[in-house]
Amino acid sequence: VKKGDRAKTEDYIAPPYMLSIEFADDDTSVSMCEYLEPEAVHQAFALDKDMPTRKGVGPNQPSPVNSGGVIKTAVIALALLIVFHVLNISTAANKVVTAVQSTHKGGDQSKSFTTEPFEIPKRSNVLIDSYAAVSNSWVELDIELVNEQTKEVFEVQQAIEYYYGSDSDGPWSEGGTTESSYMSSVPAGIYRLVYEIDADAFGASRLSYLESPLNGKSVAIVIKATRDVASWGNFFLTLLFMLLCPIYTATRSSAFDMQRWENSDFPRGEG
Repeated sequence: VKKGDRAKTEDYIAPPYMLSIEFADDDTSVSMCEYLEPEAVHQAFALDKDMPTRKGVGPNQPSPVNSGGVIKTAVIALALLIVFHVLNISTAANKVVTAVQSTHKGGDQSKSFTTEPFEIPKRSNVLIDSYAAVSNSWVELDIELVNEQTKEVFEVQQAIEYYYGSDSDGPWSEGGTTESSYMSSVPAGIYRLVYEIDADAFGASRLSYLESPLNGKSVAIVIKATRDVASWGNFFLTLLFMLLCPIYTATRSSAFDMQRWENSDFPRGEG
């Protein structure tokens, strides 16, 4: 090496390996490098002193996070999840066990209504779908699935509300006329569906039901119970938990790579 010498260097990395090339005026040098952990160097030279503390990240230092392996495992798990969910959809009974179509008037909020008995032949979930013909008003349903033999009760509450209008920003709407709820793991048996209803349309009759039970407006509802329904909610919940580990791993790997570039002569993405 002498004053005035100039050289251009290039490094190509595939941790733990690095190919370093030095272009000088009259020759080119190529070096093959392999990253070694400090403990390996300490042992190889039988040093009696501790190795210096590492600072930063070496250009060809392997990442402590095996993001490639985690992502590969996540892809396989995702494929299996899709296969299992498709099988679940194809084998689900998806059978309507009872349905209610009725119109209620003021005063009905103080009563209970029930269906004829129906059978759930095996343990499964039950989907309750409800519809109410609401317009700038609301309907509240307290729904119970009651086992005729054991008197075990499964219950859900559904609030159906739909409002719309317009203001200075234009037309707007919120809510809807339908609501769905799952009852999970309902045992086999004979059941009745029992429900109570309250509605904004019954407002007038609340104050004067004893004087005239015909006060207030009527409201039409539909309630349908379907057993053994493939739930997309379970699919997406499982998918969410499956993605937590790959996202965490990819984040750690990216942060480590950012540290690697901090020791470079070029900002990340420019060299």
